[in-house]
Amino acid sequence: MLTGLNILVTRPAPQNKALCTAIAAEGGIPLACPAVEIHLTPKDDIALKQLKAADLLIFTSVNAVKGYIHWTQTDNTLKSGVQIAAIGPQTQQALEKSGLYTTITPCSSYNSEALLRVPELAQKQVQEKRIVIIKGENGRTLLRDTLRTRGARVDYANTYRRNRPNIDTISVNWPHELTCLDMITATSNEVLANLLAILDKEYHNTMFKKPLLVLSQRTQSYARTLGFQSEIIVALDPSNQTIIETIADWRQSPRPSR
Repeated sequence: MLTGLNILVTRPAPQNKALCTAIAAEGGIPLACPAVEIHLTPKDDIALKQLKAADLLIFTSVNAVKGYIHWTQTDNTLKSGVQIAAIGPQTQQALEKSGLYTTITPCSSYNSEALLRVPELAQKQVQEKRIVIIKGENGRTLLRDTLRTRGARVDYANTYRRNRPNIDTISVNWPHELTCLDMITATSNEVLANLLAILDKEYHNTMFKKPLLVLSQRTQSYARTLGFQSEIIVALDPSNQTIIETIADWRQSPRPSR
């Protein structure tokens, strides 16, 4: 599906390696450039107490699950009847591998907006419930803010942080690699911002002219504000298979000549 395509992969490790492997299996030529580093945070006793008392736990990513497992290695006791929500299938799979079974997940468009549309998070369902959102430090507040307006008592458990990589750890020959690139993948606004910070400004215009794959219309709009001028395609979910299929569809679709 991807034979001969040079694709920049910016996901953090080990997700970066998995996507590179999947691209190579389809004949593509992956260029690994992790634009975010994931670091698990130290155990937070206050947040742990809130987790144990929660009526509903919402996991926002696979990394949130990894951080939760790290926090609860010695004691993973939860309230009887606690509900578990996952933002998407990959997060759901990570939870099930650790023995936690989800009862709430969106059917499509795996983001905060889609999760807030599920019937189980309607105002009548969450009012007065104690909810903990397991996530990375900083990030969007939409989920928390909306659930609070619906009457829920919401806290955060920030089980990991995202850092910009040291430029010395990025082994990319930018002048050569940029010229050869057919597609850039960026899974978040932060990835895009970090990528531009890592890359010398003299190469920005070249990058802005490359096709870009993102995971949401929000990131698509953000990329335009940064200066990306070429096609920006949106994958429907963050799975490796969907990303590959989206790039393959883009390759086969007719495009105006330049």
